[in-house]
Amino acid sequence: FGSGVRKATGFINKKLPVVQEIVDVSINDPESDQVMCSPSSRNNKRKSNRNKREERINFRSFFMNSMRQNNSLRHLDLSNNEISDPGAQTIADMLSVNTGLNHLNLQLNKITPRGAKYIAASLEKNNALETLLLDMTKIEDEGVGYVCTSLSKNNTLKILSLKNNGIGDEGAKSIASMLAVNSSLSTLILRNNRISFSGTLSLAEMLPGSSLESLDMSVNPIG
Repeated sequence: FGSGVRKATGFINKKLPVVQEIVDVSINDPESDQVMCSPSSRNNKRKSNRNKREERINFRSFFMNSMRQNNSLRHLDLSNNEISDPGAQTIADMLSVNTGLNHLNLQLNKITPRGAKYIAASLEKNNALETLLLDMTKIEDEGVGYVCTSLSKNNTLKILSLKNNGIGDEGAKSIASMLAVNSSLSTLILRNNRISFSGTLSLAEMLPGSSLESLDMSVNPIG
C-alpha cells in the first residue's frame, strides 16, 4: 500500500497530464471479517487494520489537498481501484472546487447509489468536467437518477458512459427527462444494461430535441 501511495503522490506532485493509477481512497472496514484466532492475534490484527485505515485517511486528505491546488491536471484515471462511497465523497469534494479536470474515469469501482449522489452533487458546481466514465459500478437506477438530476443543471459534460450498471427502465426514464433539458451532452453510452422496450421508448421520445450525437444502446433487452 505504501509504495502505491508514493507512486500516486509522485504523479500528482509532478502534475503529469495523465494519472494512470491511484490507490484506493475509500475506507473499508476490514474488522468486519470474523476470524477465529488468539486474543493476541486479534489485537495485532486490529492494530494493523487501524494503521491501514489511518493510512487511507491520510492519503485521502493528501489527495484532496493536492487536487484542490492542482488545476493543470486534465485527465484522471481512477478505474479498478475498489473505490467505495467514502472515496467517491472525497472525489466529489475535489470536483466541487477543481476547475481544471476535463476527464474522469471511475470505471470498475464499488460506488453505490450513495456514492453516485456525492458525485452528482459536485456536478452542479463543476463547470470543467467534460467526460465522466462510471461503467461497471453499482449505481443502478437510483444512482442514475441522482446523476441525471444534477446534469439537468450542468451544461458542461459532453460524454457520459454508464455501461454495465444494472440500469433498467426507471433509470432510462430519468435519463430521458435529463435529455429534455440538458444542452451539452453529445455522447451517451448505455451498453449492457437492463433497459427494455419501455425504457427505450422513453429515450427515443426525447432524442429529436436533445443535443445527443451518439447513443450506444447495444446489449440491452429491448425486444
